[in-house]
Amino acid sequence: MRRVFLLAVLPLLALASACSQASAAEPNKSERVRILVAAHDLPAGSTVTLNDLEERLVHESLVTSSVVKPDSASYLVNQKLTVPLLTGDPVHWSFFGTSFHKALESCAKFDGEDTSAEQQVARARQIVLSHSR
Repeated sequence: MRRVFLLAVLPLLALASACSQASAAEPNKSERVRILVAAHDLPAGSTVTLNDLEERLVHESLVTSSVVKPDSASYLVNQKLTVPLLTGDPVHWSFFGTSFHKALESCAKFDGEDTSAEQQVARARQIVLSHSR
């Protein structure tokens, strides 16, 4: 009888141990903060509206002071992006400005063939890769 009891209890103990380890590995929800991300692809030169932004919960270890939080969204309205953003990309304060850096100018052609954010990001990647060789 004792052997049967042990055989029945051992799997339950293993399951309880696995559950406690899994819950310890999950990030605590209190360690998550809300940030702003691009709601859809935004090419460089776009004038941002509130519809272009959405909130996302991320782990606090990924957030620096350069990431824009939702309570600051109104500061971004009617501002021009200096870099392209793809859907879900975090929004940083440095993505807005009145003048372009020379490297960014070559990535963002407003009147040329690179009109979508996806095309601009691909072009920027090519430029970066060509300079790293």
